[in-house]
Amino acid sequence: MQGDPLTIEILRLRDEEGLTFDEIGQRVNMHPEACRGRYRRAKKQAKRTYADRKEPPSKEDLERFYQAIKDAQTALDRLQTRQTEVTVRINEDRPFAVAWWGDWHIGAVGVDYETFDRHREIIAEEDGLYWIGAGDYKENILSDGHKGAGYHQLIQPGMQDELLLYWMDDLGPSCLALVEGNHDAWDQRESDKSLVEAMATRADVAYLWYGGVIWIEVGNQRYKWVARHKYKYESSLNTTNAQRNLNIQAGGANVVSLAHKHYVDFHARQSGGRKTLFIRCGTYKVWDDYGQAIGGYKGEIGVPIVIFWPDQHKVLGFDNFEDGLAHLRMLRGEEVRIAL
Repeated sequence: MQGDPLTIEILRLRDEEGLTFDEIGQRVNMHPEACRGRYRRAKKQAKRTYADRKEPPSKEDLERFYQAIKDAQTALDRLQTRQTEVTVRINEDRPFAVAWWGDWHIGAVGVDYETFDRHREIIAEEDGLYWIGAGDYKENILSDGHKGAGYHQLIQPGMQDELLLYWMDDLGPSCLALVEGNHDAWDQRESDKSLVEAMATRADVAYLWYGGVIWIEVGNQRYKWVARHKYKYESSLNTTNAQRNLNIQAGGANVVSLAHKHYVDFHARQSGGRKTLFIRCGTYKVWDDYGQAIGGYKGEIGVPIVIFWPDQHKVLGFDNFEDGLAHLRMLRGEEVRIAL
């Protein structure tokens, strides 16, 4: 109160010039009784003193505080491994393939674990075959999720994490990047950790957060792959509408990939002199209570494969994992095994 310019003026007019409150009111354009109240409160406040009161922050204090915030953000940025664009160089002199692989839903009821294991072994061991993770690697039903949903998973989320991190030891060498899915991201409703970031660290690969651009360099070629677990503009009539819009938003790409819907989708189009593949991976969660309830839908197993050439700008896609794998082996001059 005492530092208020109007109150200071009232004190001066009263104490130094000896004016009445009627006269002061005329000077400062205020009711005399309001002037009197201000004067009395200021005088009363002046009688109160502190020996050790902490003063309000000064301008310098606030500037130092703000600088500390910026320093903390800089330090935190150094600890983050998430990114939305990455360039990976692959040393191949023959055609090679990249599988778009996700929606594993490990830990859930209704997962075809046998087929998942077969694909996992092939992807880990097959020469010339790499993969990009499409998200939803675990079921991850938490306590704040849908009521009763926890009964549809076989093991607790913590053990789902342990399995996925363990598998990264074998799968890491063939992985290019990992994208986070919505089931994976549920961790952050109850904590500040990210399993997918830990998986990427374990595998020594790029953590592409919720998606982004992967530049694949091989030989004298450079390919652009845009990857997300899900994206807006989904349409049940035009099933690649989301990829088309994502392709526009990303400025064009060789491959635009999504997941999340639990069915396989594939479409090749020519645009701007470039062939673009719109793909969507399936799932191993074949039996889903939600899918059955809304229309009797069954999850479709599917791992799309895209083959790239190092000596010419060429991409060839397959919506069927076995077909793509057989073609890759043929191109690389390897034996085409019937039992994939």
